[in-house]
Amino acid sequence: NIVSDRLNSPELLDYYERHVISYRYVRGYGEGPEEARRVFTNKYGHCAQITAFTVYVLQKAGYEARRYILADRALMSPKGNYHRACLFIVNGEKYIMDNGRSIPHGIVRFEDYGSSESRKKSEQLQGEPIL
Repeated sequence: NIVSDRLNSPELLDYYERHVISYRYVRGYGEGPEEARRVFTNKYGHCAQITAFTVYVLQKAGYEARRYILADRALMSPKGNYHRACLFIVNGEKYIMDNGRSIPHGIVRFEDYGSSESRKKSEQLQGEPIL
């Protein structure tokens, strides 16, 4: 669609998510590709849904991007799931975009995201190699 076509850089997408999409925990919805459309249509979602939207838009723009599970108990959902954010690469550098919180965190260098302990534990949860 025309809006997602124009969100063709991480900075534009980050701005859009921070100003248009809001965090709202809603039980019963997952993190599959259909969630990207739900977030775009409703303008809200929980961390996994917003991450699905972020991954979809960045991949559509040609970036290598995927879901990242952060193993930090302080950020667990009411349902007991670990927090989700988007891991992506720009010019060989890894970044996290994390706007799926009540206070969006935006774009953060991967090395600066979470504690080294939570990053180590998170590696075991990914289900696929970290980029």
